[in-house]
Amino acid sequence: MIQSMWESDLEGEPMIELVREIEPKLIQRLVQLEKEAFGEGGMNAWHLVPLIRHGRVYILEKELEVIGLIQYMLD
Repeated sequence: MIQSMWESDLEGEPMIELVREIEPKLIQRLVQLEKEAFGEGGMNAWHLVPLIRHGRVYILEKELEVIGLIQYMLD
């Protein structure tokens, strides 16, 4: 389940969403984006799953494709 944080009124505009549940296909895409951006230093599934459960992971979607992500770890 993904919770929308900002909804666009314009078609094709990006949307930011909070990831609430672990979905294997989404995790795979997030790992792919991390590897493209940071190589082997990027987040992998072992890091992203705890961040989704105990922190915050937001995704940026454009035209139903995930194009970016940001992670926050809470105290």
